[in-house]
Amino acid sequence: MDAMFALKAARDHLNQSLDGKQKLYLVFTGSNQDKLSRLVLKKAQPFYGCQVSRFPLLEDGYSDAYTDYINKKLSENNQFNKLVVWSAFKLVGQRPEMLRGIIGDLALDGGADALQDALNAGAHAFQERIWGEMESEFNALTTIQRAVLIRIIEAGKDYEPFNDASLRAYQAYVGKKVNTSEAQGALAALREKNLVWQAAYGDYALEDESIVAWFNSQVKSKLSTMPISTPP
Repeated sequence: MDAMFALKAARDHLNQSLDGKQKLYLVFTGSNQDKLSRLVLKKAQPFYGCQVSRFPLLEDGYSDAYTDYINKKLSENNQFNKLVVWSAFKLVGQRPEMLRGIIGDLALDGGADALQDALNAGAHAFQERIWGEMESEFNALTTIQRAVLIRIIEAGKDYEPFNDASLRAYQAYVGKKVNTSEAQGALAALREKNLVWQAAYGDYALEDESIVAWFNSQVKSKLSTMPISTPP
């Protein structure tokens, strides 16, 4: 935080000139938009008033080009299908390194059909492994910790841990009133488990945004029927 405030001071100093020209630009990148947003939305943060832009994910143009690159190394009767590679790419969250890893692990001496099946199975296995880890972590949480985590997921950058809306959301999930102290304890536990990141007092975000996709796919529709229980 000190380093970012120093950079901001340097930028402001260098850009304050009579000619009005911008002499120093600062660009930060990160994989978690909520974390970056906190640097620009709060007056106490170093880059208050700046902008956060979401980089678009790589689309089928990338997977098609990568398929062409791989197919040049394979025999004509042993080629990857672009639609299958694109499907696998989506399953691994459109992450190039994951796609390359799965393809690199395949035994490339099989037939074309075997390649397609292996690629599809590998992508599904990756997704199931990641989502299985998330499910295990979620199931190991206490009821209040789950309630707080769900509220952070659903509120996003608008999350405020102790306002009326959040306290009502905790109560709706837990089935009884949750006070500020209990919510604070749950947040501390979530931080220790590396599920939640704290930017400043009262300012929290998800440590890994990919949990949102898992939650929306695997949990959200089941919330109304999910039993309320606390692990021993």
